[in-house]
Amino acid sequence: MRQLAVALGLALVLSATLPGAAKGATVAVTYGVGEEPMGIAVDPNDGRVYVANSQPVSGPGSVAVITPGPTQPTPGSPRVVRIQTSSASDFVAVDATNHRLYSSNLAGTVEVFDLTTFVLQASLPVGGLGIAVDPATQRVYVAGGSSVAVIDGATNTVAQTLRRFRADSGSALPTIPRCTSSTSRTRAKPRQASSFLTIAIYPSSGKSI
Repeated sequence: MRQLAVALGLALVLSATLPGAAKGATVAVTYGVGEEPMGIAVDPNDGRVYVANSQPVSGPGSVAVITPGPTQPTPGSPRVVRIQTSSASDFVAVDATNHRLYSSNLAGTVEVFDLTTFVLQASLPVGGLGIAVDPATQRVYVAGGSSVAVIDGATNTVAQTLRRFRADSGSALPTIPRCTSSTSRTRAKPRQASSFLTIAIYPSSGKSI
């Protein structure tokens, strides 16, 4: 059920951002990442791809970091490395402007990594579902079951928690700025056991990452 939700979510993103792109897509390169890849983000500065591995459910987790290339990588290739997280990583977001990677983890934390060194900068107790970054304001939005946590990326602290509003409560709905998304032109196909990330070439651009 979890994999179905991910597949449907990615299909909706792709249909909204890449009209007609799904037609005639061809597989360019397949990368081994981790168990049940879930979230995915791309750094537009260098093209690196970050894949959240949502398994194992116990113990440390990981985010796979792919340096794309035109050829199939060999096992153990330095083009695919991993960043260790405290628990399984479900979703990731990249702040390319401020060089930060945010991982929303299964254990209920968001971990912040430096994109240059991959060193952990902070761990915040606001893990949830989706995660998005507004690099202009350095705000990170983490969706939980009934709230949205707003992280100040400059200080790595929780700046605000937006609770769920009822339509009949008379309260004004908070305005959240439009955030950047870096899922276009890539798709992560979740599989159990040994899992892979498939990079597709879309005829609209003739390019792959």
